[in-house]
Amino acid sequence: SVRDRWSSIILSDLKIPHSLSSDLSDALLAQGVKVRRDMKCLGVNVSPIWSAYYGSKLMDDEALKQLVETIGLQFHTGGFDKVRLIVFSQRDTEYTARLGRLLNVPTSIAVYDANPVKQLEEVMGCGKLIATKYHACYFAHLGHVPYMSISRHPKNLTVPVSG
Repeated sequence: SVRDRWSSIILSDLKIPHSLSSDLSDALLAQGVKVRRDMKCLGVNVSPIWSAYYGSKLMDDEALKQLVETIGLQFHTGGFDKVRLIVFSQRDTEYTARLGRLLNVPTSIAVYDANPVKQLEEVMGCGKLIATKYHACYFAHLGHVPYMSISRHPKNLTVPVSG
């Protein structure tokens, strides 16, 4: 994948031995990636999981409604003043934009960037993350960002629990 190629290039440049793309996250944090965390920023990563895995666009539409409620509740009870929508896959761009149009809170979108360093920095810049993608949860875990996984995909259960 593009992310794996970037990971390999960056790790090679840093002279760090590697075998898995997830090594990049560990290596970057070990190398001291510095990002100013905005505790007032609620990060959100979404993916149309129902149509992607089960062929149901209708269920994705329903999931968006539930996401709006969940994000609104977290936003208003968590002391946040903005939402940052973080796109982790090009194919999630339109779904993420639809969510942004439904939210009634200050919202910005971090467009997809194939460079995993940029993705890691986006996640680490948030005070908390709500995510459907495995790598968004994994980056939050590595960056010590509290997160809530809302994916139906079993692989998200393999990310260690975050505080």
